[in-house]
Amino acid sequence: MDDPGRELFERLKTEQWALVEEWKDNEEAETLHLEFKLKTNPKLADIDSEDKAQVAKTLSAFGNTEGGLLVLGVDAGGGQKGGFDRVTRIEPIEDVERFGGAVERVLRTFTDPMIGGMIVQKVVQPGAAGAGVLGIYVPPSVGGPHRAINATKDVNDRYYMRTSAGAQTIPHGFLGALFSAVAPPRLELQLRVINLPVVQVELRLFNHGRGVARRPAIVIHSHFGAFLAPFDSDQKTGFILRALHTEDQKPRALLETHRDVFIYPGMDHAVLFLNATRQPESLPYSFKLEATLYALDMQPRHGKVELVIGDDDLEPGYEKVKARRLFIPAREEERQS
Repeated sequence: MDDPGRELFERLKTEQWALVEEWKDNEEAETLHLEFKLKTNPKLADIDSEDKAQVAKTLSAFGNTEGGLLVLGVDAGGGQKGGFDRVTRIEPIEDVERFGGAVERVLRTFTDPMIGGMIVQKVVQPGAAGAGVLGIYVPPSVGGPHRAINATKDVNDRYYMRTSAGAQTIPHGFLGALFSAVAPPRLELQLRVINLPVVQVELRLFNHGRGVARRPAIVIHSHFGAFLAPFDSDQKTGFILRALHTEDQKPRALLETHRDVFIYPGMDHAVLFLNATRQPESLPYSFKLEATLYALDMQPRHGKVELVIGDDDLEPGYEKVKARRLFIPAREEERQS
C-alpha cells in the first residue's frame, strides 16, 4: 500500500467507536503504522509534559519512517511471549473535544522541520458525555529527518524512527544517510475534461514531492476503449505514446518523453490528450485508467485514476469543466495479479 496510515485514519474517521471496540476485542497489535498511547491524565483536557513527550516522539518516528496513525486513549501492552504490543484496554479522554483542540493548536510545533498534512480526529464514545479517543494521522514525509522538540529534555532534539516494536532513536550512520538523501519526487496522475459536449480529456502529471521529477514516464495497463482515443495536436507535451508488446498479451501503452521534461515540486505537466470517438450513450459516464508512474529518483507508483462526466457537466454556459481526479494506489496483491 502507498499510505497505510491514511487507510487506518479513514477507517477510524468512518467507523468511529466501532473500530475502537474492534481493536480492543481483537487485541489489535501495534504495527509499523499504528501506535496506541494513553493520555497521562484523561480527566484533564490540557496537554501535560508527558503527553507532549509521547506525541513529539511518535510524530518524529512516523515522519522519519512511512507515516502512520497515533491513537490516544487506548493502552497497548506486551503480547504473549514477548510479542508485539497489543490493545489491552480503552481509557477514554473525558473531554476529547477540548483536548483535540489543544493538540491541534500545538501539534505542528513538536517536530523540526514541521511535518505537513497532519490531521486530528476525535472519536466520541456513545453515551459517554463527550469522552472518547483522539486519532492523529501523520503522512509520509519527504521533508525530514524530523527531530522532536518542545517536549521534555529526554525527548527533545532526538531523531526517532518507527519499527513494529515502537519508536527508537535513529542510529548515527542511518541519520547521516537521511541528511544526505536527495528528496524524491512524488507523482500523481490526473484526468481533466477540457471540452464538452464534444468530449476531450487531458492527462496530467502533478508532482507532490520535494524533488524534481526527471524523465517521467507512464505505463498504461488498461484500454482507452472505444469512447476515447489519444491525440496530441501540437506536440507541446514532450511525450510520445507507444504500444507495448508483453508476454501475457495484455494491451499496454507507454508514455515517454521525446525531449527533456522536468516537473518541479508543486507543478504539473500535460502528457496526453484524449479525443472522443463517440459520445457516451448515457450519463453519468465513468472513465477509468490503470497506470504505473515512473521518474528518476522515485519508486514506481501503481494505481487507478477515474473521471466521471455527469449530467450537470452538460449545462450551457460552461467554459471549462473543473478537474476530477483520483489516484488510488493499488494494493500489493493487485499489483501482482
